[in-house]
Amino acid sequence: MLASRPQLVLSSRAPAVNRATMYNRPSVACQALDDPKKLAAQAFCDEFVRDSQVIGAGSGELSSLVIESIGARLASGQLKGVQVVPCSTGSAAEAAFCGVPTHPNAEQALQAGLDLAFEEADQLDIANNACIIGIRSEPQQPALLNTFTVAKRARQFILLVNKENLVQRLRGPLPVLIEDETWEETAEEVDDLVVGDAEVSRRPLSGMSNPDFRGGGHPYISDEGHNIIDIAYDPDIRLFGEAVPYSQVLENICGIPGVVLTGLLQGLAQAALVVKPEGPEVIPLEQR
Repeated sequence: MLASRPQLVLSSRAPAVNRATMYNRPSVACQALDDPKKLAAQAFCDEFVRDSQVIGAGSGELSSLVIESIGARLASGQLKGVQVVPCSTGSAAEAAFCGVPTHPNAEQALQAGLDLAFEEADQLDIANNACIIGIRSEPQQPALLNTFTVAKRARQFILLVNKENLVQRLRGPLPVLIEDETWEETAEEVDDLVVGDAEVSRRPLSGMSNPDFRGGGHPYISDEGHNIIDIAYDPDIRLFGEAVPYSQVLENICGIPGVVLTGLLQGLAQAALVVKPEGPEVIPLEQR
């Protein structure tokens, strides 16, 4: 369930994000021609990106490489008329740096429906078309609400994932977006739900959650007034000790008052582009 409408970053100026060091990597032009991640970004554009599309641009290193590849093709004339709806300040900064135009009206673009959207998955269970996004808090906290909204409004949603992040069962930690004003009551209810299966803690402003349940003296609060709590499962996502369907996990967590949504997405993607040393692979995903 959604507690508020997304606040998408569509400034004509790049936000205050240090794009040069965002992922501690060279630009596409400086990377080796056979770099698997660069090849995957190029393969994504070959396979999915077409002229005049409006594209939801996700976050993460692989997403940034796709944005760079789109920018290079626009600059060379290989692509024309592409606009993006960035999911985060990071993807907005990448688009501005690479010369990829942002759509002038995000709400209008979302209402009309996006042609394509992409996002990097932290973990992906291919068999169940389920992934977790938002595990990492660096170089910036995840834009879970924006990403979920963009994925839902896209006619084609593609996940980007490194081969080593393919799993048989999602492990987490699972980020959960909750209302700030009632965060403690919500977190305690979540904790009661997963007792024996996981530990729950509020995410601090920087770094990952720690044994301090309250997130230390500086908890992360989004622009929309949300906190993130992380559910650290052991060994993988379970409910009452059982490896139940992810839909059952989502139903129980999202049914708790104060929960906005989680970083577990299921059944939204049409395909995954997997980065492999031997070359990228596009894997169709079953719709659920």
